[in-house]
Amino acid sequence: MKTLQHEYRLVERTVPHGERAARSKKGQYEIKDNTLAFWFSHVYGKLTTPTDVELNSFIAKRFEGLCREVLTDYAHARGEKPVSRGRWWGAVKVDGIKHEPREIDIVVETDKTLYLGECKWTEKKVGKKELIDLRQTSQAFFEAKKPIKFVLFTKTGFDIEEDYDTLLFDASRIIQGSNDTLAT
Repeated sequence: MKTLQHEYRLVERTVPHGERAARSKKGQYEIKDNTLAFWFSHVYGKLTTPTDVELNSFIAKRFEGLCREVLTDYAHARGEKPVSRGRWWGAVKVDGIKHEPREIDIVVETDKTLYLGECKWTEKKVGKKELIDLRQTSQAFFEAKKPIKFVLFTKTGFDIEEDYDTLLFDASRIIQGSNDTLAT
């Protein structure tokens, strides 16, 4: 595994944001190259053609990586210095009663702000439900010493509006992508 990670740089080990990579037991391994990842997920050893659901699931995972980069560029264009970026997963207390496993697709920490984001590769418009879920999951960061901004990404659009602590990126805003456009 170390050869694939360090020599060939084909595999990457990620840990939840805020954990030390050397000590964390929550590490997950992922093939970095999109073509190889697709090959091993949907071609090698498979007897059937991948379904639309399987393809959308694969694309959704890659969409998260793109959105992570877009958000990092957005913060940089606003004069913020990115400190770290990644994802987060773990248990969060929901409704003050039980702990549920949750995930935050994008965590970008800058010198000024902590951005927490959710990516949805879906045909439906994204809105209030996803934002409420993201806010609930963000309780894992209740000790954050920086202001938190919530960010939603989707390919289709939204049924809510941006406000002071929420950013919305649809496909057209992602494609525009230039620092000047993202900063407005």
